[in-house]
Amino acid sequence: MAMRHANPVQKAEVRGISEAWNGALAEALKGTESEKRWGGIQQWKSFPGSQVMHPPGASEHLTPLIVCAGAAADGEVTKSYKDEYLGVDILTFYWGSDKLDEGKDEL
Repeated sequence: MAMRHANPVQKAEVRGISEAWNGALAEALKGTESEKRWGGIQQWKSFPGSQVMHPPGASEHLTPLIVCAGAAADGEVTKSYKDEYLGVDILTFYWGSDKLDEGKDEL
C-alpha cells in the first residue's frame, strides 16, 4: 500500500502492522549472544506483518540486516535508532560502534 495516497484508516492499519513488525524484530535482535540473535532473525518471515513489511520477492533490503546480525560477535550490544517516514517508524539496527546520535533510541 502506498502511504502517500492512503486514507487515515489505511495509514493507521499500516502503522499498527509496522509497530508489530518492529517489536518482533527488536525482540529477535536484542541481547549480546550472537547465536540467539542469529536464531531470532532467521524467523523473520513468521514475524507479525512480515508479508506486508517485506513481501515475497521484495526482501532484498532486509538482507543487509540479516548479514550484520549474523556477523556481530558475541558480546556486542544491539543498538538501534528510529526514523519516521510517512508517519511510520523505521528502525535501523547496528553493532560494533558507539552511539551514532545522542538523540536516537537504543534497545
